[in-house]
Amino acid sequence: MYTHDTRIPKSALRHRAKSAGITLHALRIACSRNMTITAKVQAIRDANHKRGGAVTLKTARQRLDAAVPVAKQLLDDLEMGRWRQHRAAVETPSLPERFAAQIAQRLRLHAPGGLYSGSTHWDFEHGSPDAWTDTSQGDTYSGRCTYHRTNATHKIRATLSGLKRIADAGLPYSLPRDDAVLLDVTTIRVEPEGRVIAATIADGKGKAIRCRQVFIADQGDEQYHVAKTERAAITALRRAATANAPFVGPRISATDLQKKLGWCGAGIRSWCAAHGIRRALSQRLVAGTSPQAVIRLVEKHGGPKDEYDRRLLKYLGWTGTAAI
Repeated sequence: MYTHDTRIPKSALRHRAKSAGITLHALRIACSRNMTITAKVQAIRDANHKRGGAVTLKTARQRLDAAVPVAKQLLDDLEMGRWRQHRAAVETPSLPERFAAQIAQRLRLHAPGGLYSGSTHWDFEHGSPDAWTDTSQGDTYSGRCTYHRTNATHKIRATLSGLKRIADAGLPYSLPRDDAVLLDVTTIRVEPEGRVIAATIADGKGKAIRCRQVFIADQGDEQYHVAKTERAAITALRRAATANAPFVGPRISATDLQKKLGWCGAGIRSWCAAHGIRRALSQRLVAGTSPQAVIRLVEKHGGPKDEYDRRLLKYLGWTGTAAI
């Protein structure tokens, strides 16, 4: 039975073993001061045997020889007190890393971006708000195929001060219906119908992500219209405020939703996806469909579930008891 010097942090052992390309148990045995070389070699063989493997005497000696210089450096650091600095460097993340972790905690759940054919990852950084996608060539689809998969990393950068401004403004970090996350906001105009907010967002464009400067019309009741210009956001506010008049006509279209309810294009597409509307029905909605069909669709999916559903059904003359 061997015992390594317990004053050496386990994190230091793991870090040095990984850096040197040696096994952790070989390094621990090499750090033991109360064993002969023969006993250490046998201990390495026993440790491998317990893990379901077997090594020869020669292999065990080679592993010990590779671990001895690393163990000597660790023991020297222990005597000099340098392991404390090493432990802090290994275990304590830097300030940007801590900031990035806090940013990821807030934005990871609804981060935009699609899955590529290879590996897909999301990285969060602390810095000036930005968003982009890095791609690289991955493995081939098969051994006989010459086409390669595409690996991607979606990167989102934000500041904690920007996220604090979002929270102080009473806004969510994400806009799921627009497949976007907010990175920074500034309230630039307050109208009787609501407020207009200049925002930096990260949203998707195809599978990739991008950073955009947009204007958000806060229509109340957790309804947000994302527009390209301040004027368009103000128009959306006023349209939403005048949506009390019931719909009149045989068919309702996506244009009606935009003009009468102040919905944005992304919001309409997201609403269609949430209610199972595929491409064919989406084209029908552009061309127009009956209010009864829309009401039956909402009820079929257990609605009205949110303020979007309630405002739409009220606009279509829904009684609240059964489909018209």
